[in-house]
Amino acid sequence: LTSKTGERGVEDFEEQKTKAKASVAFKRENMTLHRKKEVLQANNTDLHTTVKRLEKENEVLKPYKGKYERLAKLFDEMNKFYEKFIPKEIPRFHEIIGFCKRKVNGSINRFSSLRYSEKALNENEKKGYESASKFLATEQKQQRKERGNEREL
Repeated sequence: LTSKTGERGVEDFEEQKTKAKASVAFKRENMTLHRKKEVLQANNTDLHTTVKRLEKENEVLKPYKGKYERLAKLFDEMNKFYEKFIPKEIPRFHEIIGFCKRKVNGSINRFSSLRYSEKALNENEKKGYESASKFLATEQKQQRKERGNEREL
């Protein structure tokens, strides 16, 4: 009997030892998952806060959307008017439009979807766009030069 009990005791001990190791591993995994859950909950809270802020900003900007669309329609109508009544001045007018589009793009975040696409410009608008690019480049050079002179003083 004692030999059987001794063997059984060793087997029980080994089984308990294996279970203890598994328990420790499960506790570690549980802690890891718990930390991940806390991080995800924090991110979720941040995202909810961001969504609420953006919804408020959207509400504030709604009146401007209609004004922007109305202004865009006005410019379209002006463009049609000029195309009908002043055909010889159209190329110059389109150059001015291209120039203005480049200036507007310069003041908007370069990753914004509101920027004017260079691909959508007609030939005369491209000329104006390019001249504005040159103009802005020389303007920036002058500003850098002035800053350099100020630093030397």
